[in-house]
Amino acid sequence: LISKGFTPESACGILGNIEQESGFLTSATNGTHFGLCQWGGGRFAALSELATDRSKKWTDLQVQLDFLWSELEGVKSSVKTEIIGTTDMHHATDIFCRKYEICGNYNIEVPRRYKKAQKWYNILVLGKGLKDQQKDNASSVGEYTSGVNGKTYKIYRQQDYPNTRYWNGSISSKGCGLTT
Repeated sequence: LISKGFTPESACGILGNIEQESGFLTSATNGTHFGLCQWGGGRFAALSELATDRSKKWTDLQVQLDFLWSELEGVKSSVKTEIIGTTDMHHATDIFCRKYEICGNYNIEVPRRYKKAQKWYNILVLGKGLKDQQKDNASSVGEYTSGVNGKTYKIYRQQDYPNTRYWNGSISSKGCGLTT
């Protein structure tokens, strides 16, 4: 993706989506959708046709990557245009989810996908392994600077407040909205 012009942030946004869709398994299926990006209907038929034209199976990694790129250059070019140059990983993750993957349960799915995108950014861009990420997640306060408006926000993680009373529990157990 980076060799095709995507920023690290936009590439990681796409990776977060793909991991959520298929776990990076080219043979993933839910019965009606297939592959890395869980293509269904006419999109899966087009993927299968590409594979057949190359005398490959639809599960072939290169076939699926080429199909993804062909969609980003063709019928989904507006998605590519919108995210290719962004440095806002939230935006890239959100747009790819809504306009390329067209996922259901959007309000639940985007945060999951962003978490995976952040994991890939930490590994591929920041060079952090899993132990480094676990240390980062243990910290209660961090900062996030939005690529959209340039404002810096403090990050509070609810798991760091197990004993702080909130409603009929604690911030850790009940405070998702509060800590967000």
